[in-house]
Amino acid sequence: MTDDASPPKEPAATPASPRVGRGVLWISAAKILFVLLGFAVQFGLPRVLADRTEFGLLSAAIAFTVILTNAMTSSMVQTTSKLVAEAREGSIVRPIASRHALMALAIAAVVLGAAGLVGTYVLGNASIAPLVRLASVVVLAYAVYSTAIGALNGAHAFDRQARLDATFSTVRTLGLLGGGLAMGVALSAMTGFATAAVTMAVVGTLAARLYERPTGRVPELGEHLRILLPIALYQLALNGLLQLDIEALVTGATLEAGARGLSEAQAADVGAEAAGLYRVGQTLAFVPYQLMTSVTLVLFPVVAHASSAGAEDEARRTVEAALRFSLLFVAGLLAPLSGGSGAAVRLAFPAAYEGAHEIVPILALSQLFFAMGVIQATVLIGRGRLWQTVGIAALSLAVGLGGDVLAWWLSPGALALGTAVGTSVGSVLFAILTGLALRRDLRVSVPPLVLVRTFVAALAGAVVAWLVPAPSRIAGLGALIAGGLAYLAALAITRELGASEVELVRRLVRRRPGS
Repeated sequence: MTDDASPPKEPAATPASPRVGRGVLWISAAKILFVLLGFAVQFGLPRVLADRTEFGLLSAAIAFTVILTNAMTSSMVQTTSKLVAEAREGSIVRPIASRHALMALAIAAVVLGAAGLVGTYVLGNASIAPLVRLASVVVLAYAVYSTAIGALNGAHAFDRQARLDATFSTVRTLGLLGGGLAMGVALSAMTGFATAAVTMAVVGTLAARLYERPTGRVPELGEHLRILLPIALYQLALNGLLQLDIEALVTGATLEAGARGLSEAQAADVGAEAAGLYRVGQTLAFVPYQLMTSVTLVLFPVVAHASSAGAEDEARRTVEAALRFSLLFVAGLLAPLSGGSGAAVRLAFPAAYEGAHEIVPILALSQLFFAMGVIQATVLIGRGRLWQTVGIAALSLAVGLGGDVLAWWLSPGALALGTAVGTSVGSVLFAILTGLALRRDLRVSVPPLVLVRTFVAALAGAVVAWLVPAPSRIAGLGALIAGGLAYLAALAITRELGASEVELVRRLVRRRPGS
């Protein structure tokens, strides 16, 4: 709860409507499943693959793939959602899906042709090239699937969207782990990933009825591209800030090993192993951001609709609640993870990956700023500030990559730690610039007292998780839980969290689906 000088909080301000609130819960449930199954993938792949080198190769290839697919998927989801929401009546998804598939086909052809160059000259390991070639299949399949998700989102069919997302998470997990288990190498796991992507493209087509003839006004191609291209560029920069650090680390570690006199093959193995360790740290730090995507998926169409209708007050109330909720939620997950990083790594991964705990606190801090920046940027895009957001994301990416490269020079013996710090600088800049832009555009920001109280609570959670002894996995789980409880207790003591929040969630859960 806020202090007496702050504006009173109203339950209606938290989501814009009960339907939106239920949408957050539906999609949050699907995203929780996604995170759990994704964690199962990251937890299982180090065990089903032959060694850390194979895991590192797969990690580098998937990170490269994710930069492309996430940028493409997010932009196509948001574009489809916006066009469908604004159409309101009639089906327009078939021509949208056809356009997206043609765009993805061109991108997939480039990926297929450039795979050898990327593996040998960019990432410094020719063994990655076959994995990148398989990524071209994923790119094309994801274009179809993302259009299906966007169509359901724009129609506010959040329950169907959540079920489709849950199916995707399950099929993707089975593909990666099943492929990895089949032969124990990165190539078989990537083959399973590509097979799962194609399967979900078919399922998505059926679930969202992408095959139906259009019955509404289909936007002109120019109108379509004016929305899609800036969002795609933003997402490319955003996912570069999220994932390119592992590619930079692979290159830097390989070059550094070669400079020490190791052979080309040995240096490539060093880079792959460094990627495997770094990926473990990323996996833990990414959990809060992955959960927060449920908020962005619901927030975007609501803000876009409110802005187009001139409902500034509704947009402002929705954004204020989303920012506060996001900050409290993300900080609550990252605080115990930062303090109990060693316990978290031991709990989830084999002993060979324990060295990853050193970078987890830094990556956790980076993800706190990154997640808040994404929420703020989503609002800016929903309000039509596309190119401004693209510029902010591109500048933040440039600063983050500059920090990674600077780390090669300043700390050649601690490249993973230096890379994490460099990336964090870019994430902090991203959160600050999007926050300033949102404050100027909508006159909305996180109140200073909320920031202070959250910081105090996060510090308490981190310290408690750090102080609790964790010699075993069970004890490590206890340390993380203790840190989370300390965080909640500190929020309650400072009166930032109270009965009104509990009652709001209880009302949303109690509502019938048709109410």
